[in-house]
Amino acid sequence: FPVTIFSRWAMSHVDPILLLFVPIFALYQHPLTLVYSQLILVIFSSLLIYKITKQEVRSDFIAFMIGLAYLFYPAVDFVTSKTAFHGVTVAIPFFLGAFYLFERMYKEDKLTKPSLIVFWILLIITMSGKEQLPLYVLFFGLFIVIFRNSKVIGQHGLKINKAWLKAFVTSTTTKIGAAMIIIGFAWFYTAFFIIIPANAHYRDWE
Repeated sequence: FPVTIFSRWAMSHVDPILLLFVPIFALYQHPLTLVYSQLILVIFSSLLIYKITKQEVRSDFIAFMIGLAYLFYPAVDFVTSKTAFHGVTVAIPFFLGAFYLFERMYKEDKLTKPSLIVFWILLIITMSGKEQLPLYVLFFGLFIVIFRNSKVIGQHGLKINKAWLKAFVTSTTTKIGAAMIIIGFAWFYTAFFIIIPANAHYRDWE
């Protein structure tokens, strides 16, 4: 058992998202528990895609069709029927949930503390899916910094000066995005260049 944990979390991969399934195993001890859980989460992701699309295009029909297209996408079929459990697959709904929540807060101009706490919890779970997933959070943060500063542009236009730079740097969206970039890079670097190399010698135990 310890070697199995190390093989997933240290010497080969860093995916502590597996901890989320410990309570499920306590209730339903079956060899396919992880596979069933993954399937449910991947299917649930279509509902999040529906919500995201509806929020962006304001059309129930288009949102439904895009959510349906996701379920029929060959890659989704492959990861749910042809492969075993993967933390990176399980992380899909958590990343989509974080994206949906931020977009809703941004559009409603309500970056409230409770919502931001949930947002960061979803991001942390996403990054725990596998060692490369912090890069997704990093680029999401970059997207927020560049494309979610409409207030700054609305108040100061595109004329870059000291007032513009100050408003840009001090805006809430810039701070959120910058934090995502820093944390995403730090987690990625730690997983790839510290944790895995430091425990790679345990591979001989498998």
